[in-house]
Amino acid sequence: MALFAFWASLALVAIKIWELGAWLLKRPKLDLKLAPELLFRLTTLWGEALFCNPVFIASNGPVLILRAAGTLRKTKAVEKAFPIRVLEFGEKVTGQETFPDHFHSKSAISYIPEAQPQRAVFLCVQDQYIEPFQRASNAFQQDVLKIRDQALLSAQRAATDQDKERIDQDILRELGECADRRLPAMMDLVQLEPGDYELTIRIDYKNPKAKFWKAIRSTESTISFVIEQGVRGAWRSTLRGALLASGYNILYNRTDPVTFPEYYALRISIAEDLQLSARNVRHRPKK
Repeated sequence: MALFAFWASLALVAIKIWELGAWLLKRPKLDLKLAPELLFRLTTLWGEALFCNPVFIASNGPVLILRAAGTLRKTKAVEKAFPIRVLEFGEKVTGQETFPDHFHSKSAISYIPEAQPQRAVFLCVQDQYIEPFQRASNAFQQDVLKIRDQALLSAQRAATDQDKERIDQDILRELGECADRRLPAMMDLVQLEPGDYELTIRIDYKNPKAKFWKAIRSTESTISFVIEQGVRGAWRSTLRGALLASGYNILYNRTDPVTFPEYYALRISIAEDLQLSARNVRHRPKK
């Protein structure tokens, strides 16, 4: 009887040790899914901006997101690849604002609880085109300021209402000429064109509770979509209207809303299955 009790207690200890080992080896996992909706917006702040909507689900414990990055690829015909930087992390919003108030952080660091799906929106940009687009935008603004300064001098010499009306007409004409002069350089910086594309978002994360083995893992999700013919012509027209509206605000010291070009991607398909089974890759821990 004593011998049976000894072996029973030894087996129980072995089971507990196995359970403890299994618990220690259980690593949290993050599944990433890009929702099938994608918005492009062209602004004078960043050039082309891309808004995508990731969904996160953590299993086997919570995870801590460390970094986010992406790649936009043009497939078929002429293939191209554009590195994507996630500029802002926040919540999904609607409206025409250039920089929505709902974007709450420039840092990717985020805590994802276990078994609680988290939805977000990423504002993504192409780094190599931000500064050139800003320079083109600044050049347009400088031209508009010169028009305003010249108009102020002319207004001081205006003697009749007809003179003032002629000055206003000249201002609008020069503003239109300025927009037409600067528009081609801006459109040359726009990379979006008709064709088939893939967007991949990659997330690096770790176990926030790990004490010894702080491995960094990654997960990614890919969606494919189509940009249809005519998008560049529509963007050119809308961008010209945006330049005229912003120039008018500068000339007359107004704050009227400015509508920038937008495009919702069509025929979006998801590379992963419907169970959010994104690939997970283990990295060596950083010292």
